Amino acid sequence: ALGTIELPTIVLSAGASLSGLVQDTAGNTVPGATLRLDGMFTSLDGTPSADSLEVVSGPDGRYLIPNVAPGNRTLNVVADGYANQTKGGLSFRGEEPMTLDVTLEIAEMICGKVISKAGAPVAGAKVLAMSFSNANKQCRDTVFADENGEFCLASLAAGQYTIAVTANGFRAGHENRVKTGGAGLVIELVEQG
Repeated sequence: ALGTIELPTIVLSAGASLSGLVQDTAGNTVPGATLRLDGMFTSLDGTPSADSLEVVSGPDGRYLIPNVAPGNRTLNVVADGYANQTKGGLSFRGEEPMTLDVTLEIAEMICGKVISKAGAPVAGAKVLAMSFSNANKQCRDTVFADENGEFCLASLAAGQYTIAVTANGFRAGHENRVKTGGAGLVIELVEQG
């Protein structure tokens, strides 16, 4: 005998939204900025989470990220010529819209070279710069060293950074309090084993 099956009612909601204006420190709008809303604890190298939402600011510098699920999120903002910016502590509840204007700084650089203890270049080393100016505004950038072991982190806000380096076959290395504007940083890695 066949019985009756009652299917549950599933109600989808629009979710919250995040909107605002991207501009630089001089008040000029920044069109074409990429804004990615991620889970609160994204990876340090900026790899998007499975539920990330990404949009690009329009010609007027405005953006809108619709359908944001409830929870805590982090906003990553990237634009050519400007320092990357990460804003954490964004809490979305229900369908409430949130407005967040973003002010980007002109980018500065830290350039250098990754070498082995023997002085040979370490090609392909992953170089990560992390700055924590306060709990809700951070700047980070990631690059890979070229075949000569050279790298240039070119999307940094002015300030001091911790530079962390990893490479296959080597122990991780780092330098603390590295100031932007320098081009002579040398990070020496020790081979494993």
